Amino acid sequence: YAYEAGAAPRLLDKYNLDDCRARLLWWRAEWRDLAPCKCCYEQLPRSDFVVDDAPGDASCCAHVLGGYCRGCLAAYGRAALHDPALVGPDGLACVETPSVDCDRRLSPAFFAHHRLLTDDQTATLARKVRAARLGDLAARAWCPKGCDVVVDMAHPVCDNCHTTICTSCRQEAHDGPCATQHAQKDLNLAIGSSWQRCPCCRVIVAKTHACDHITCRCGAKFCYNCGKPGHDCAMTCLRPRTFNV
Repeated sequence: YAYEAGAAPRLLDKYNLDDCRARLLWWRAEWRDLAPCKCCYEQLPRSDFVVDDAPGDASCCAHVLGGYCRGCLAAYGRAALHDPALVGPDGLACVETPSVDCDRRLSPAFFAHHRLLTDDQTATLARKVRAARLGDLAARAWCPKGCDVVVDMAHPVCDNCHTTICTSCRQEAHDGPCATQHAQKDLNLAIGSSWQRCPCCRVIVAKTHACDHITCRCGAKFCYNCGKPGHDCAMTCLRPRTFNV
């Protein structure tokens, strides 16, 4: 094809120059004000940080605002999904704890407001925070009716639905022994399948791989083989197999 002189420059002007100018202006505005993340030390634009505090439960401390990038805060939230030790009754500790004395918490509402976790991950974190409110599991329990209420077992009645709770099995109060025929079948299945029971919250745990050091969703640590609380056993426990009845 034959082009007249000056046709190519005019074509560039018409279709590409405006786009190039727009991209240049965006990059200049976006990367003009960079800041280092205190965790990963990357130099990032301000848009990659949480810079605006949110009201209510979604608020955070000044250590978080503008100091840690969204990627590192999201990684902190995801780590808490697998480590109950990071989760407290009101959320996750300040990212600078214990270097600084800060009593502010990062709640599930904070991660939801800033879209740092997916909806499913936020819901899981919220459940773990609620579980952390139990504290001493010998003295507290969740209402078996599904209320989001922690019941003091010294007075085992739910403040919301007024259900009386059995202090042994933590289910709705009943006549007769706790171990029904159906529950006994479940117990026999757990023992026959070489599962284990958490010595703290009494939930049944099934291990598929890795060592015998188990951290339950309630935060309790125990040995999968002998059932002993804590992680004092060898990672592959050589003690006799014992089920926590």
